[in-house]
Amino acid sequence: MTADVAHRVDPFLPPGYRDRADRIAAAFAALPDLRYLGHHTGDHVDLWHARGADPAAVGSTIARAGRRLGVHVAEADRALAGLRTGALVRTVLQGPDAVTYVATITPNTYLVAVLGLPAAPEPDDPLLPRRPGVTEADIAVHQLADDIRRSMRLAHWDFGGWAAALRDAAEPGPERLAAEPDGPPVRAAAAEVVQGEPSAAALTACRQALSGGALHYVAHVARRRHAFVVDALNEDRLAPLSPDLPMDLRRVRYHELADDVAERMNLLGRAVLDVVGRPVQRAVFDVECGAIYFYRVGEVDFVLGITLDQDVVAEAELALAGCARDLFPPYP
Repeated sequence: MTADVAHRVDPFLPPGYRDRADRIAAAFAALPDLRYLGHHTGDHVDLWHARGADPAAVGSTIARAGRRLGVHVAEADRALAGLRTGALVRTVLQGPDAVTYVATITPNTYLVAVLGLPAAPEPDDPLLPRRPGVTEADIAVHQLADDIRRSMRLAHWDFGGWAAALRDAAEPGPERLAAEPDGPPVRAAAAEVVQGEPSAAALTACRQALSGGALHYVAHVARRRHAFVVDALNEDRLAPLSPDLPMDLRRVRYHELADDVAERMNLLGRAVLDVVGRPVQRAVFDVECGAIYFYRVGEVDFVLGITLDQDVVAEAELALAGCARDLFPPYP
């Protein structure tokens, strides 16, 4: 083991964890850009690997943050249960300095990984998910989580929709959406619902984001209230994705998220402050059936996006990221 790498293992780790410990060690060695990769159970850290100028200090700092993060992820899982879209399986928190990934293996058991970021974003692509290494690390960490689940004979979870995205790589997807923002004129969908009073520019940007069919709901949350919402939840094709919750009630539940967003983001931000920097700019709560995205556009302002389709979670986020970039200047 080189001098810039450190690891810690709980001496009382059950023997049954040996296989996953070996998988985690191999994955960390194969992912040289990761600062940290650990296995956490609730607020307990079972094992971790870290690298950096002082890897032991890096590992200890992130492990402490991970303990708090495990509690907040469990709380978020409970808070999202009313949406009836399944368990929270993937959480991503991105700040100016790093990205933290939390992959759920079983309830209360997680992989926690941290990717360090360059000092400044690439000038030709400001979309947060496209900063160097962000998507690659996301896929690798969650593939590891899926491998561990399979070794336990647990059902496959398509974390991030990555398996579907790779399977359908030959089809036009996120690259096309991001590369053609000035395509044909975007018109309102027949099932479009608009609430609040978005400006003409905001309405156009939201329609553009929804037009690809992957993103289903866009809102500007300002000071814990929805300033405006544009959604396509009433489209007939979405009905099978929400069999247990009528869309009108789902819309109400999404509105209730506004009351929770600022406080939850503050809690998560404090938990990972020493890891990702201030503020958390991007948060993804990926459930079994879709995902919820928060992009910070002000101190207490966010753009909120939602998809109900797990197969297009990555594509939907790129659509929302483009919408947030078009509507608001970078923050901070």
